[in-house]
Amino acid sequence: MNILTLFSTRRILVALFALTLLFIALSATALSMLQPVYLIGVDGSAPSAAAANPGNYVLSGYRWNKDTVTFSIANCPASLDCESAHGAVREAVAAWNAVIGLNLVEVPADGDIVISWGLTGYGGRHAFDGKGGKVAQTYYPYTGGAVWFDGDIVLDDSETWVVGTPAPFPQEVHLATVVTHELGHALGLAHSYNRGALMWTTYTGVQGLSEHDIAGGQALYGAPAAH
Repeated sequence: MNILTLFSTRRILVALFALTLLFIALSATALSMLQPVYLIGVDGSAPSAAAANPGNYVLSGYRWNKDTVTFSIANCPASLDCESAHGAVREAVAAWNAVIGLNLVEVPADGDIVISWGLTGYGGRHAFDGKGGKVAQTYYPYTGGAVWFDGDIVLDDSETWVVGTPAPFPQEVHLATVVTHELGHALGLAHSYNRGALMWTTYTGVQGLSEHDIAGGQALYGAPAAH
């Protein structure tokens, strides 16, 4: 190999290395732009500007491109026993399974949607703010599962989670209500501007799916198959 050929080869290798570093940097930047959506709790009496501009539902622009999506429950909250907490999660899943043409199926671990309790989002980013305020964060299915945190739900472990009738926020938070809301985001629904929708921007207490939420879920995945 002559000197000219060696020089050219080294230049090519250096260029490939630089391109690799650039790709890694761009990928990291792109992933950092995929932000979770937060649910904020209020005491139930606070008025909202959104209430004056009602709408049926809002789509995020993201959805799952398959008929079955798995979910797993990674841990338990500090304030509630595992059996009760996991039962509330399954109650929320059943509410969505009953009204949309997508099948949410539980797996022991590493589901498409991972539901967990913590004090921050993934990698220590997207921290919560202690008791009250932000109660949960969810990532939309940005890439339909290509990115590992697509659809994942993190619930604030600073909150006091309950399955019965809760005390006013922020003393306690009704778990099934919040998980049902967060699953709406994990499926691809954005916050609604309709105060009567569960997908409204804030948590105010116990609530189930409204006709507006169901319409949004069916806009994404159709109605459930007739049995």
